[in-house]
Amino acid sequence: MKPDNPFLVKGYISPSYFCDREKETKALVSSVTNGTNVTLFALRRMGKTGLLYHVGHQLAQRNIQFIYTDIFNCENTKDLALKLGSSLLQQDTTPKTMVQWLGDVFRSVKPVISYDSITGAPELSVEMITHKQGLRTLDDIFAYLKRQKKKYVWAIDEFQQVTQFPEKNIEATLRTHIQHLHNVNFIFSGSRKDMLAAIFSDARRPFYQSTSMLELKEIEEKLYRKFITKHFAAAKQKLTTEALDTIMELSENHTWYVQMLCNGLYKRKLRSIQPAHVSDVLYALIQQYEMVYFNYRTMQTPLQWKVMKAIAHERKVYAPNAKSFIKEYDLGTAPSVNRAIKSLIEQEHISLIYENVNTAYYRINDVFLAHWLRSLN
Repeated sequence: MKPDNPFLVKGYISPSYFCDREKETKALVSSVTNGTNVTLFALRRMGKTGLLYHVGHQLAQRNIQFIYTDIFNCENTKDLALKLGSSLLQQDTTPKTMVQWLGDVFRSVKPVISYDSITGAPELSVEMITHKQGLRTLDDIFAYLKRQKKKYVWAIDEFQQVTQFPEKNIEATLRTHIQHLHNVNFIFSGSRKDMLAAIFSDARRPFYQSTSMLELKEIEEKLYRKFITKHFAAAKQKLTTEALDTIMELSENHTWYVQMLCNGLYKRKLRSIQPAHVSDVLYALIQQYEMVYFNYRTMQTPLQWKVMKAIAHERKVYAPNAKSFIKEYDLGTAPSVNRAIKSLIEQEHISLIYENVNTAYYRINDVFLAHWLRSLN
């Protein structure tokens, strides 16, 4: 299928609309086809989901069943069981086998099947389910997988969410099941490196050293520029070198933001794209998200908001406790700044500040939000 716009901002179509990631793809495919589970770290919107589906595309050519599940919105074992069950249902059944499949996999509860109004994909729900039923349903899912003769690779995205479940034994439960599945390999991915690393590198926890580790970083800029230029040229839209420079600068070479800028430019069908056009698209995108950004403001204390603006203006802050930084932005005391940063990193489902542990700096997680913050008085 050929999309109307080659710069995809969601979903995956084919390798033709996927830029690079050759090394990462090769590493993931090699690991899971040789019996090694993988933990994949990536900042949000770095292209992690697209990479996982690209890996799935490669695995399909080897006759390996790929399953993807995003558990970002799961809050407990019940949610997890239903999410995993829905993903398995979509990949492993036909209308003729669905009733038998439900009997095999969901023996502990009576699920209700509905269909997504947009995609038509089957989804599961139950009216009532207890903690014990949730655990038994997980047992049933893994027991079903163990009985199958085909090979699977299951990507569980935002896996760090299991650490927030009220059921404290969930990591041990999952580890017990997974280590006995010889026909299934897993990719545990997520956007909170600190939380994921704790799961797999803490010797006191069940998943300790049970996977190989891979961190997804920015696409090599030279390759990304070639990809972008190719698609604009195919549409007979001339992208000037200066405009391309502006795209990479304003997006900070962060995958989703690159795609959003290029998507917005492409649909304008300009014959010659100049830097001013890129800036216009950025402004239009920020306007779209401004209501969300104002909502962020209402959720923060005055100091947290001042710290966010200060980091946005600095772009990267290596020494938030430095007297010069605190004085320039009137942030009070070093301990209060530390508390504000900690809160901004840990806010549930948002994580407005990103901490780069390797090179010890802080920055705003959302590239467009950072641009908007710098535009404020």
